[in-house]
Amino acid sequence: MRKFWGIWALATVGALAMWAMSARVPIRVINGAVVPTPPRLNIDPTNVVLVAVIVGVMALLGAWFRERRLSRNADSRDQLSASVDDRLARIEQTLESVAIEIERIGEMERFATKLLASRQAEMELRSPIPPTAPPRVITPH
Repeated sequence: MRKFWGIWALATVGALAMWAMSARVPIRVINGAVVPTPPRLNIDPTNVVLVAVIVGVMALLGAWFRERRLSRNADSRDQLSASVDDRLARIEQTLESVAIEIERIGEMERFATKLLASRQAEMELRSPIPPTAPPRVITPH
């Protein structure tokens, strides 16, 4: 929609400028040849004022339409903002509880590892088992 209004405004201003300038191409005959002379711009001050007023009115209308559209979007953003804030608060709370649970799991694993290591050391002290030679591996030839 914005492109349409922009193109329409440019086309209108261009058409009004062409109409306001109303340049004609006079023809002269030089040495038997018809030669167009460069156009002279016949600018009438009333036409310039008319074009300026039309451009100003179009700019004001464009600004009014833009402000109207932005105010509508702002109202809908405020309504969405409240619901989004609630959802983000719930997500944040859930994420915090998941982080606490992961920390608990990590501490539990550290405790279990420490406990198993101490028990293994105690078992080795109570009944030492002589190291055995690794079994022989027979490889086919």
